[in-house]
Amino acid sequence: MSSTDIDTTSGYSTSNRLLLGLSAGFALSYLLCLPLDPFAGLVFIKGGGVFLLAVVAWRVADDTAGRLLSLALLLSSLGDVFLRIDPVGMFVHGLGSFLVAHLVYVMLFLRLRPRPVMASGRQRALIALFIIYGLGLGGWMMPHLGAHMIPVLVYAFVICLMGITCVVAGFGNSWVLLGALLFISSDTALAVDKFMTPIDGIGWYIWPSYYIGQLLIMTGVILELRNRREGSSAV
Repeated sequence: MSSTDIDTTSGYSTSNRLLLGLSAGFALSYLLCLPLDPFAGLVFIKGGGVFLLAVVAWRVADDTAGRLLSLALLLSSLGDVFLRIDPVGMFVHGLGSFLVAHLVYVMLFLRLRPRPVMASGRQRALIALFIIYGLGLGGWMMPHLGAHMIPVLVYAFVICLMGITCVVAGFGNSWVLLGALLFISSDTALAVDKFMTPIDGIGWYIWPSYYIGQLLIMTGVILELRNRREGSSAV
């Protein structure tokens, strides 16, 4: 991490804290502007929230893991833009962007895993729950997916794989796992609303859970990278 972008108290320089505040402002503005839909400016507001998180990750964590984190956030922001522009016509584009973002998270979490992997009983239980969840979700939704069956089932597999690798990584804080769970719950709510039963006002849950999930993943990974670097330098 660059010494110019990190301080000894919060872990972020003043400029990065300003970027985080601006990101949160975009996210809150998008939520509050939902009743104005359709509104052309929403695509910039929605895309800007997670894009600024990607900028912060790039500035703060300057190693390979940090670059992977920034890339995952950038791809997620691109998915936000696609789904905002045309949620029907560009659905596959948005799904593809988020799919690759999850795969980048998988790469990141595997990179940060302990060597050798020594899974605890709690970790094994969480992995089993992710597997059960993925199988149950796929089986439940399969009859309703139509032409989107294959891409959606692949996506369901990948989000559960992201959750599993998050557990395997054995982070020293709970933020990353909590963020991953929120991200997965947001994706699930979106899928249920689109393919199963439309839910009035579901956007009021989908967007906050998604944005907060991304924020927690970023915060937790940066904290983990900082702690590991400080631990290795102290040896």
